[in-house]
Amino acid sequence: MRIKTSAALVAVTLALVGSLTGPASAQGPVGANPRSNFSVGALPSACWSSPRGARCIKAGVRYLDKARAKLGQSPYVLPRGFVWLSPAQQVLVLTNLDRKSYGLSPVPGLTAALDRDAAGGVRAANDPVPGKQSWIGFTSNWAGGYPNIVLAYEAWMYDDGPGSGNLDCTVRNRAGCWGHRHDILWRFGSHGALAMGAAAMKGPHGSPGYAMLLVQERPGVHPAYTFRWTQAVRR
Repeated sequence: MRIKTSAALVAVTLALVGSLTGPASAQGPVGANPRSNFSVGALPSACWSSPRGARCIKAGVRYLDKARAKLGQSPYVLPRGFVWLSPAQQVLVLTNLDRKSYGLSPVPGLTAALDRDAAGGVRAANDPVPGKQSWIGFTSNWAGGYPNIVLAYEAWMYDDGPGSGNLDCTVRNRAGCWGHRHDILWRFGSHGALAMGAAAMKGPHGSPGYAMLLVQERPGVHPAYTFRWTQAVRR
């Protein structure tokens, strides 16, 4: 799936479940879709001079909180030092806060292998796929052109419906509307560990790119987490 945004915020794409076979296949997204999009407005100049700096990250969080408020939800309760986490760690935190708010299990952590797979998606400017064949199901998102991963995440979650730049969400065909949000709020089966990978780097044309990958492993597979959700919430 592709999303075309403003000239400053280039593109977003989507991959839904990679596999729906096996006893613990993905079950589908949860929660009602927003009734309208919430797009990002003006950003501080720091988002162009220091896009991963604290000022631009905080601006992205403010828009996330405004989007939640529009849905009647409380602001994100972020761990201390969130602005200094790596982009992959930041998107793990945001993903789990949203998953928990919809009654879904948080993803226990990031793995180096899935981070590499996510980086491969950024290099290809496309949705990443897991390299190892130890998974039952997965979802993934890609975004390009956003100043940082927090702003890319805002588009995935809150600016993905009718009237957005989502090219798979048209007046005649709305099957792809809110697909990126669905990837984040995907209810996986009850058996098999969850793991995540994420990447933020330059894409093939030199513009910033971002990718995230949620994977459910086969039962008995134990992911080697490099950063755990429990580490984040202790901050």
